[in-house]
Amino acid sequence: MLVISDEHYSPALFEKAMQERGWPPQSYRLVVKSAQAQVNRLDELARELVVAKVNAIVAFFTPAALSAKRATATIPIVMSAGDPVGTGIVSNVARPEGNITGIDSAAAALTGKRVEVLREIVPSMQRLGVFINPLDPFSKSLVEQIKVAAATTKLTAEIIPASDVEQAMRDAAAARIDGVVVQPSLPQRTVAERLLRAGLPGVSGETPFVEAGGLLSINSSATERYRGVAFNIDRILKGASPRDLPILQASQFDIVVNRSTARKFGLTLSPLLLSRAEEIID
Repeated sequence: MLVISDEHYSPALFEKAMQERGWPPQSYRLVVKSAQAQVNRLDELARELVVAKVNAIVAFFTPAALSAKRATATIPIVMSAGDPVGTGIVSNVARPEGNITGIDSAAAALTGKRVEVLREIVPSMQRLGVFINPLDPFSKSLVEQIKVAAATTKLTAEIIPASDVEQAMRDAAAARIDGVVVQPSLPQRTVAERLLRAGLPGVSGETPFVEAGGLLSINSSATERYRGVAFNIDRILKGASPRDLPILQASQFDIVVNRSTARKFGLTLSPLLLSRAEEIID
């Protein structure tokens, strides 16, 4: 039994990546456990997987990876998350300890790119809101990168905890925010819909954010991340130990833009940005 735990899990991408490694869908049993953006449920879900005696756990995003790590020191864990050393998932990317391997999604490194592109689209922006997930340890890495990017682009960054999205929107209004960076482990569709209603341009790292009306997403290539996960699962199911599988590093990134939202906000998307976009939503 193979188990995936992820709010934004893509069955199509996972199936394709596994098939490329020689694992057609009928060759494994897949059970999906999702916390639906409720991070406090992840520990319970991880324990359920351990009780079920699964062959491997795949965890997307830092909270899921850390919950899996707390739940078991023996079942192999394949994670896709940003800054796995800084968040305490592993202590060494070249030779991970214990039962964890996976792919670094480069989420921290792409934070600056998100700020840069949002500033290009909204040149009048002066105050940048940063919606963070206080329950996600990756928020520390994200804030560190935001501070660097804000200084470079001469923006004032306001860090806004967003466990309660409605309260975060009120805080953004009080701070007179001009644009928002959204941490990917927050409920993407909910945040995107609220930003759209408020007329606030936002950038995140997940395509569902843009599909729900968010302006822009920039993230490491989803195809590359799923291929990295499938590579490690393949090796593990064939007998390799996670400790002998170095953490892979994502090197490609995707841009998704919502042209309809840009029009609604009176924003211009440059021909260069549109030409680089993996997907344009109208």
